[in-house]
Amino acid sequence: MNSGLAFGLGLSLVVPAGAAASDAPSAPPPAYTGVRFALPEAAGGRPVGSAELHLVDRERQDPWVADRARELMVSLWYPARRTRGCPRQPYMPAGVARSADESGSFGLAAPGKVDWAGIRTEAARGAPADDRRRRPVVLHSPGLEVSRTLGTSTAIELASRGYVVVTVDHTYETPAVQFPGGRVEFQEPMSGTEDLKKVVETRVRDIRFVLDQLALVRRGPGPDARRGLPKGLDKALDLERVGMYGHSGGAPPRRRPCGWTAVSTRASTWTERSSTTTAISSPWHGKGWTAPSC
Repeated sequence: MNSGLAFGLGLSLVVPAGAAASDAPSAPPPAYTGVRFALPEAAGGRPVGSAELHLVDRERQDPWVADRARELMVSLWYPARRTRGCPRQPYMPAGVARSADESGSFGLAAPGKVDWAGIRTEAARGAPADDRRRRPVVLHSPGLEVSRTLGTSTAIELASRGYVVVTVDHTYETPAVQFPGGRVEFQEPMSGTEDLKKVVETRVRDIRFVLDQLALVRRGPGPDARRGLPKGLDKALDLERVGMYGHSGGAPPRRRPCGWTAVSTRASTWTERSSTTTAISSPWHGKGWTAPSC
C-alpha cells in the first residue's frame, strides 16, 4: 500500500494530484442530470477550513480483514484565518459518491438521480487555520453502516463556532471509504452479538489512535512534522479540551476512548477529567511529510 510520505504511526495528508499538461483537446464531461442539494449554511460566523488525513496504525492488525494494518480516513474541520483562493471541500470523495449512487442513495433515490460527487460544502479545503488561540477538539464517530460524510453539516456548524472537529470513518464498518489514490474499501459482512462487540472495541481503539495522532500533530518534533497540514492547524489544537459525540453505533465510543479512568495506550496516556479528555504525555519521534496548501 502506498499512502505517500508518512510519519509516526502513519499519518499522511490527502491532496489532489495536479493535472498533467496535454496538447490534445479534452472532451467536455457529459452533462449530469442528478440533483445537487445544498447543505445548511453554518450560523457560527467564522469561516471554516477542512483537511483529510490518512491514518495507518502499523502496530495493529485490522480486525475485519486479515493481514492488513488498521487504516482510517478522517476529516478535520476548523475555524479558518482566510478562505480566499481555496477550493470548496466536496461533500463526498468520488469513489464514495459513486457507491452511494449505485446503492440507491441511502434508500432515497434510484441510481443516477443524485449527483453526490458534485455537491460542495462551504468549507475551504486546505485553508490556513485561525491559530490566534487554541481551540477545543471534538471527535465524531458515525453510526454502524454510516459514512462520516453524513455528519458534515454538524461538523461545519461546530467549526464555525470555534471548535476543531474530527470526523472518523471506521473502515469496513461503513458502506465505502476512499483512500489516497482512489482506492475504495467496502463494508465487510457482520452480524450477531460477537460482531457488535467487535465493532465497539474496534471503535474505541480507533478513537484512541486518532487522539494519539492528533497529539503527534500538536507536538511534532520540528517544522517538517507540520508542513503537510494547513498552516496553523497544529497550533490551533487544544488537546486539554477534547469532547466527542456519536450517532447510534458511534455513541458507545464516546464514553470509552479513555474508559472513564486512566488508560495507557502504546504511545500516550489519556484520562477523563471534568468531562474532557486530557493528553498527559505523548513521547513520539516522527518524521515529516510535505504537501501543497492554498
